Amino acid sequence: MTWGQTAIWDVLRWLPANDTSLNLTVTHPVHGTHGVASAAAALSALLERHEALRTLFRDEDGAGAGAGTANGRGTRPVQQVRADGELPIAVVESTPAGAQQAARACAARLRAEPFDTAADLPVRAAVVVAGPRVTHIVLVFSHMAVDGWSAAIVLDDLAALLDGTPGPPAQQPRERARWERSPAGLRRSAAALRHWSRNAGELPADWMQDVRAGAGPDASWADQTSPAMAAAAHSLAARHRVAPGLVLLGSVVLLLGLYRERTAVGVRLLVATRFRPENRRLVGAFNQNALLSTELVDEPFSAFLLRLRPDSLRAYRASECDPREAEAAVRSAMGRRGFTSGGNCFYNDARYHEDGTPVPGALTGLNADQVREMLPRSRVAEAVPKGDQYASKFFLWLYGLADTARLSVCADRRFLAAGRTASDFLTDLEWLLVEALDGDPALPALRTAFADRRARVGPGAG
Repeated sequence: MTWGQTAIWDVLRWLPANDTSLNLTVTHPVHGTHGVASAAAALSALLERHEALRTLFRDEDGAGAGAGTANGRGTRPVQQVRADGELPIAVVESTPAGAQQAARACAARLRAEPFDTAADLPVRAAVVVAGPRVTHIVLVFSHMAVDGWSAAIVLDDLAALLDGTPGPPAQQPRERARWERSPAGLRRSAAALRHWSRNAGELPADWMQDVRAGAGPDASWADQTSPAMAAAAHSLAARHRVAPGLVLLGSVVLLLGLYRERTAVGVRLLVATRFRPENRRLVGAFNQNALLSTELVDEPFSAFLLRLRPDSLRAYRASECDPREAEAAVRSAMGRRGFTSGGNCFYNDARYHEDGTPVPGALTGLNADQVREMLPRSRVAEAVPKGDQYASKFFLWLYGLADTARLSVCADRRFLAAGRTASDFLTDLEWLLVEALDGDPALPALRTAFADRRARVGPGAG
């Protein structure tokens, strides 16, 4: 398997048996007069086009991912690409007015069943029809077959196949696996592993050590929607000439440092490792971890962002390596310091569906007072747990940052400390972004302002 496939294999084997929390779902609204036969032909061509959608994944003993055996991480997984087979397609009848709701219900049903990756195709399909016309195509994937970016590529290709305008085929996972074992791939992996070992050896234990102490997780979950956060991120990005995503990442890193009262911060970034033209359109499990390490020093917020940019780029570059060797490097570095690794802070920028979405001009160039007027439109609420989070004590997902920021956080209360919850973290993050927009405050000033806020606003007060 590729490095990315091995990484998600180990996560899936760690999850409980029959867990479906990482199944991915996409729905494609179909325009025109396509019938069931036309949709079936496009889906057949889609599986012919992408090997990952017709691949079986198993270990040396024949078991698939998701078997609920943590020791499966030690197995040697392999992929087997099927040359032929059948894809069942469910046909769901609806009315034009009810088609979208029917597609949502169908997606939920298909997602609720676990995949046996050693025996089943890693994709399920359904079409919603209103009379003779297909209105929606629903696809559900095993995470072994695709990551978030792959899902977006699959939808693009499905639309092109329906229209009869497919582009050239992309690199396949087996081609990528061969490159990873080439001299060039091995050199890239060795350089990345040096980064992991060095940074794991220098970071405070806060960022790498498990806080559970055998007691199990004490997780707090929360969701947030915030037009104010999106406006602050875009205005700060325009002012300091960086990407809005970097502004959000920097604010999360800074707030974690403020919560833990540390000047060194380490965060694992989930990276879609499509760095070269040949794998830009690869469909497969292509996500890996990057280890971002940075210092919080006496400098303006703008200088912090400009310094974070090369730090994050170095981390992204060092994501391309054997994930098991990276974890071994972390364990070794922590062991030399007398710590046991096992707890991590994760940041997942999952905005693949927003790629190319234009940002409203009214959300750039705003000042702090103008953004504060938008705060009443923010919503933060405790959320239903979305599954256990693999080896993490803090996990933030960024789902949207166009006209509204949409985020989720899962955090262990013992890591946040002082009675704080995931809801508190998201509310504080919004406050920090607006505060950073008020001039160009230095990090010590933001630290003082945060201490004043903490004394003034108790946990859960918003």
